[in-house]
Amino acid sequence: MEKKHSFVLGNNKHQTQIFGFTSQSSSLFQYTDKKNKEKIAKMICIDHLSFSFDQKLGFRDYCSNALNPAFKQVERYSLKKSVIKFYRDRKRGLTVLFANLNSRISIYSDIWFDQWQTHSYIGVTYH
Repeated sequence: MEKKHSFVLGNNKHQTQIFGFTSQSSSLFQYTDKKNKEKIAKMICIDHLSFSFDQKLGFRDYCSNALNPAFKQVERYSLKKSVIKFYRDRKRGLTVLFANLNSRISIYSDIWFDQWQTHSYIGVTYH
């Protein structure tokens, strides 16, 4: 069995191992507070969440027990700074993109409210 079907038993000596995807490697994911702060700020911007979203007990419990025990709560003031930095980086990137185009751009914006008049939205379209 070992001679003819070693691949079934997992004893294939000619099979190479892919490094970086094994449990022995720590290069697959590395937690940092900076990356945590940036990703929570991005999530708040994309999903239109409140700054206190990451302070809810359910979210903190989920992150620290299911995702990463090293998860640390981000303070509102720090989160606000991260959201502003995220906005400025995106704005800078769009400014560079538009500046390097060799054509004309038409920009249109529209503002509206939800049916309960509790949330306002702005949409920007360019052609």
